[in-house]
Amino acid sequence: MLNFDKIYELLRIALITGAINSLFIQKIKCKFISNDCIIILISIITSMLIGTLFTLTFTNFSLTYSLWVGIFTFVHAEAIFNVLKKAEAIKVNTDNNENNNDTNEDDLGEG
Repeated sequence: MLNFDKIYELLRIALITGAINSLFIQKIKCKFISNDCIIILISIITSMLIGTLFTLTFTNFSLTYSLWVGIFTFVHAEAIFNVLKKAEAIKVNTDNNENNNDTNEDDLGEG
């Protein structure tokens, strides 16, 4: 049986690393590279590096799970997340997220 909770956690990490990777690729693309094949190759390499290193640094996941985050980063975790959500393989508790957002605003002193 698939552990969808673990996949959900990996996808959440990949959303963060995907944003970092996209910004990094944009900087490289604008400044140095114009060939699309080279950009795709660099995107694969940076996705794997950023996804893997971020996961190993900030979580307790193993190298295997960290490599999966790198793959999810390249494939775009948001697209994977939406497909699993539509298939109802992942259940997202929106009530919990709303409560967390209210708490975070109070902690920041914003009302």
